[in-house]
Amino acid sequence: MKIIKLFDPIYRANLRVMINCSFDDCRKHTLKEFNTELQENNSLANGKAFALSDGSYLVWVEKFNWSIDCQGVLVHELLHIAFYVIGDRGIKIDSDEDEALAYYFEYLFNSVWNKLKPKKKSKRKTA
Repeated sequence: MKIIKLFDPIYRANLRVMINCSFDDCRKHTLKEFNTELQENNSLANGKAFALSDGSYLVWVEKFNWSIDCQGVLVHELLHIAFYVIGDRGIKIDSDEDEALAYYFEYLFNSVWNKLKPKKKSKRKTA
């Protein structure tokens, strides 16, 4: 299980991204960390986005192995979070007013991706 923690200073949103864990483990973590009970996950989806009762946000991705399908699930769920955060802040989103959503989604994706991607090992030169 990997947990990515983010705080967005612009909209003051706390976000957790949990990957490679069962939904049951996600529920236990959310209850412990946020004192929030998640609804039962009855779908066959590999991921889900949540707006929690304390104003925080959560993305759960059950299996993430860097395949394009898994990356698509992560992007899909992050887009839900972007809608939740923007909507919770009272910002109107429609076909004429979509830049705030586009920029925020880009910010979320870049922030999560930079914490998720494997770190390259530096090659040290020896004399």
